[in-house]
Amino acid sequence: MRPIGWGRVREGPSYGFPNLNGHRRTVRLALAKLKKILRNLPVRRTYVIERRRLQRTRVAQPAKVLAEDADVGHDCTVENLNTLGACISLDVAAVAELPRKFDLTFDNCHTYWHCDVIWRDGDVGRVGVSWKTR
Repeated sequence: MRPIGWGRVREGPSYGFPNLNGHRRTVRLALAKLKKILRNLPVRRTYVIERRRLQRTRVAQPAKVLAEDADVGHDCTVENLNTLGACISLDVAAVAELPRKFDLTFDNCHTYWHCDVIWRDGDVGRVGVSWKTR
């Protein structure tokens, strides 16, 4: 039995909760209060939560990946880097065949950076690496 003053119940969405069918007005009032509270909160725009120890710098620098067992190096682009690691963009096929450890050079094989793969995104063709100089 419904309380007095509630008019007839309209057919419509159940707000994703089947047990709220008789309480649409209560849900509507609660949502209105929630919207009012959210409207008054200060807006804080956080796009990416940075979990790295050091913030990375965007560089978009061309480089070459040299695997120890491969005869040919892969051209790549270093998107961002810091003293501990980098994010590298490669062809999607190259990401799949990239070994766990490889060398990276920026200056036509004069210096090498020994890299360990930390993460791979094969759909986009990106690899996160940590490194040390040789």
